[in-house]
Amino acid sequence: WVARRGFDSLVQMSCGIAALGMQEAGEARPVPLPVQALDHATGYLVAACVLEALSKRATGQITSARLSLAGTAHLLAQHRCARVSEGAIVQSSEDFDPKRETTGWGPALRVKAPMDVSGQAMEWALGAGPLRRHDPHWS
Repeated sequence: WVARRGFDSLVQMSCGIAALGMQEAGEARPVPLPVQALDHATGYLVAACVLEALSKRATGQITSARLSLAGTAHLLAQHRCARVSEGAIVQSSEDFDPKRETTGWGPALRVKAPMDVSGQAMEWALGAGPLRRHDPHWS
């Protein structure tokens, strides 16, 4: 598949993820995941590979990585978990950054970042808001 363009939903269909979703949902047609999970997961893997490569570069090592949506689908299929029952994940105040943010919809909390870099927490110059609220331009 190396010469094919990758589309998350098509890879889900081709790799059997949507067939499993159909079986789990008791439907007659394929049911892909409700999010573009392969896109997201592959992006996280790319970021992890970059961080590892930068870390190894500091010791003089050179690394490379080859990632694909199909490869991520394969990883996902290898690590299937039991169906999660309703209410298994409990939301708590510790999940959120304590600083309230002003957004286009009113005050809100962001989910806590999974890490900081050199003690510097993530922050955004602009709060979340509706699409197309700013004219496009290059800074």
